[in-house]
Amino acid sequence: EVGRPTFFMLNARQEVISYYGANPPPGGLDLLRSSNTSPSSRMKPLVYAAYAEQLVAEKGYSASEILQAPMPDSIRIGNKVVQDGGGGTTTLQEALVHSFNAPAYHAIREVGPQNFVEFARKLGVEVPSRPSVALGAVPVSDIDLTAAYSSLLLRKGEKAQPTFILDVESRRTGKVLYDPD
Repeated sequence: EVGRPTFFMLNARQEVISYYGANPPPGGLDLLRSSNTSPSSRMKPLVYAAYAEQLVAEKGYSASEILQAPMPDSIRIGNKVVQDGGGGTTTLQEALVHSFNAPAYHAIREVGPQNFVEFARKLGVEVPSRPSVALGAVPVSDIDLTAAYSSLLLRKGEKAQPTFILDVESRRTGKVLYDPD
């Protein structure tokens, strides 16, 4: 069985809110630190966060207005049309919930690929300056992506530093409650 490295994302009260489990086999790929795994739709929340920041700065949008911002549900990329709906519009909230591609591509084009690179870099994620980043076309390590989510959701944009947990012991008994080995 091929496992995955273990890490936790903690909230401000040090409660585990995300868990990614099991160790890689001896000599196996360290998926946690590897940049060889495609983020696919996991990059879209960062793209939408950059777009939301732009909507606030340029148009004074509130949080509810951001979620209801109209987004195209189809978009032309070169000679290809990417269509997630009927060729009309959707909301940013629906686009995020359903992981639509056209609105994500629209958002990164509106923000600008280089501006998105700078936004992602502030959160600890290094990506190239191209719109296909919105569709997960570039590799990003799971630990960097998790730290970026934590930075956005828990630290109000301040870069989060991951903390690795080697095992979990009971304070009372000293008994090991969790050991990935």
